[in-house]
Amino acid sequence: MVQAGETVLIRGGEYNESPNFNVSGTNGNWITFEVYGTETATIDGTSVGTWGPGIASGVQYLHLKGLHITDFGQNGLTCWGTNQYLKFTELMIYNCGSMGASGFALTEAGGSGLVTDVELNGCTIRNNFIGMKAMDNTIRRLVIRDTTFAYNTGDPASDGIGFEGDNNYITLEGCVSEYNAGDGFDFKGDYITIRRSISRHNERDGIKLWGTNSILENCLSHHNGLLGVVVDHDASVEAYNNTVAYNATAGTNYAMFVAYISDPGGPSSIVLRNNIFVHTDGTILHLGSIETIVEDHNLYYTAASGSNAIDAAYLGQAFTEGQITNGTWTAQSGQGSGSKAGNPLFVNTSNDFHLQSGSPARDTGSSASAPVVDLEGTTRPINVIDMGCYEQ
Repeated sequence: MVQAGETVLIRGGEYNESPNFNVSGTNGNWITFEVYGTETATIDGTSVGTWGPGIASGVQYLHLKGLHITDFGQNGLTCWGTNQYLKFTELMIYNCGSMGASGFALTEAGGSGLVTDVELNGCTIRNNFIGMKAMDNTIRRLVIRDTTFAYNTGDPASDGIGFEGDNNYITLEGCVSEYNAGDGFDFKGDYITIRRSISRHNERDGIKLWGTNSILENCLSHHNGLLGVVVDHDASVEAYNNTVAYNATAGTNYAMFVAYISDPGGPSSIVLRNNIFVHTDGTILHLGSIETIVEDHNLYYTAASGSNAIDAAYLGQAFTEGQITNGTWTAQSGQGSGSKAGNPLFVNTSNDFHLQSGSPARDTGSSASAPVVDLEGTTRPINVIDMGCYEQ
């Protein structure tokens, strides 16, 4: 039996089994299961059964590194609850969940208790029925870094990562969610932070933040089928230096909406600063049921003739790009300091959203609350800030 503090090295090859990881380390003495060197070790469920590997209920201080998991009809990997202090590094989970399940279920129906203090680093979760999921009110303190969720397309609601309900204190950094049949990033809990991440070419919404005390910074949401960013009722979100561009590829919609006015629920609070919104089919920004708002130093651009820049439903009024430029929006709302309208002059509107020389978004942002680095890790100057996710 492996003991606390030990590392099990797994040699390369194909393993036709579904292991149950049921051993725990201790604080400072983790148990690690790691693929040996540069070899490839694949847990293949083709001839095994429906459920992939599991983390047994109660396990803690466990680290899985480098494994490939594939071809299980149910979840590729499942945590079964009451787990704490888990790390998953450089896992690749693919072709799982064909029976309506997911590549990685951080919690699952039938599990017991919370899963807390978890890290994912450098993982790839792709080509599954659903990417990554968690059951309602089961997750606390999760950090996901440099992980890709892609081509999870089992049905029209197959998100790259989708956590329903009150799963709280989650941070994503350096992640990509792309070409999924549902949403890119879908979070309905509180205290969610998404930074330096990209959501693109998903068939539904790019980014959903439906809870309170959440932050979106240095993110890029582009060419998603529906909305680029969605904030629901009873939410509070701060958004700094994001680029939201060319979404609603499936038809007329907003680039971003906050608390759609006709939906049930209480008002939301929103901070929008140093963002670039580009939209070619309909109004750019919908502001519905609003409790508090701070909107300044944002750039709005629509190529759709006759479309509005801001639909301020909470004021009962919509504003064109011209009314942002001439001060009408500021006079009517008390917002809009430093905001403007105009073509941001991206290097390439398909896939390169850096700013060309002469862009109205260059050197015109606010240093207040601006992230120290941009999406690529480039350091921002102290006083001269670009709008959007890239600093030139």
